Amino acid sequence: MKKSLRKIWAAAILGTASVGIAGSATANDSLDIENKQSNLSFTFSIASRHIQQRQFNSFENNSIKRDFNEFNLGLVVNYKLDKLSNSNISTYVSMGAYKNSFYETTYLASATIETNESRFLGKKIDFGLDFGVTHGYRDGWGKKFPVLPMGQVFVSAEIAKELDLKLGIIPMTLVKQALPDNMGAVDVITASVVWQPK
Repeated sequence: MKKSLRKIWAAAILGTASVGIAGSATANDSLDIENKQSNLSFTFSIASRHIQQRQFNSFENNSIKRDFNEFNLGLVVNYKLDKLSNSNISTYVSMGAYKNSFYETTYLASATIETNESRFLGKKIDFGLDFGVTHGYRDGWGKKFPVLPMGQVFVSAEIAKELDLKLGIIPMTLVKQALPDNMGAVDVITASVVWQPK
């Protein structure tokens, strides 16, 4: 009888220990899942502001002026690569589409270098550079470029959980020498929201 009781107590103790270890492992796994951030993020382009001029010559009739489109809805999918070794810099590759300044759809493929969750006055504020190529822009005569290089410098700030506001500037006047003669150079301020799901 005593031996039977000892076996029962031993089984109970081992069972409790096993449940405790399993529960601890499950809790740790849950914490790891909660702390692990997705490598995917989504940029929703919203608006732009053209600095030097606000109009362009219509492609259909060069004598007619049109306002630049400054409501640039679009979606870009970003994939975060590993951080650069021994640095606080993150890198991304991205693909997406948006309505450009000429009311037409533009496709892009780009790479991004960005500081990794820098802090300023207690807020997450990062700085970075987007650079890549686009398809969908036209020159001054309305002819579409097969591929046009494009880039911007930007600052992003956390505005809510998982959401950042991203403000950039495309410095077209700095690279106007590399643009076709019949394409105007206008610096553009851009605004978008980035969603980083957990």
